[in-house]
Amino acid sequence: MDSSESVKSAFIITSAVFAGRGSKEERESQTQKTVDSINELGDYEVFLFDSTGTPNVSGCYVIDISEHYCFSAIKKFVDVAPDLNINGFKEGYLKNLSEIQIMLIALDSVYFKPFKRVFKISGRYHLTEFFNDLEHERITLKEFSPTWSLNITGIKKRTVTSLWSFSPDYIEEVKRVLTKSFDFILKKPYSNGCCDIEHTFAEFFNRDYVKCIPVMGVHGKVNNKIEIHS
Repeated sequence: MDSSESVKSAFIITSAVFAGRGSKEERESQTQKTVDSINELGDYEVFLFDSTGTPNVSGCYVIDISEHYCFSAIKKFVDVAPDLNINGFKEGYLKNLSEIQIMLIALDSVYFKPFKRVFKISGRYHLTEFFNDLEHERITLKEFSPTWSLNITGIKKRTVTSLWSFSPDYIEEVKRVLTKSFDFILKKPYSNGCCDIEHTFAEFFNRDYVKCIPVMGVHGKVNNKIEIHS
């Protein structure tokens, strides 16, 4: 990377195009829309980390981490966990543990220190005209809101993680929180509860490092059904 490139910011996109939820063509189209929305709004380096293979997506660096992503091991944890009477529990449990591992692999796979900022976005979402990277400082999250499930998660606040960002100066803090989140989410069913990274991020990040903003400027669908504007 030369000196002119060093002032760029980077985007990490995590995806599982071949995971089976929706058709391959639909998932590739969603992810391509994510990449295109980033490239249309600014001069960024875009890294797509896919845990299921090498999707046909252009305009970014495509990194197949399927050989490093231990899906079978995580799936075993999910399969043997207590079967809580919570709608979508097992699917959410698998998704959150997987998301954390993919992100940790991404941070160890690419040297992000030279970049101005690192944004994390899911392959199911795309940026909107309300995205403003100048608002992002330190570790930037969507402003916290009261949880809907204190008795289940044990955490009072939550954020939204469809888009968030951090300065490379805080990479070790991000890794710390991801690792702590993995352990907390993994063990939570054994105390008759469950959790996700939207709650652990609100709980575990050092508040002195965090800036919260009301609008992230991202749009997409949860489970290919529920539309989210953030």
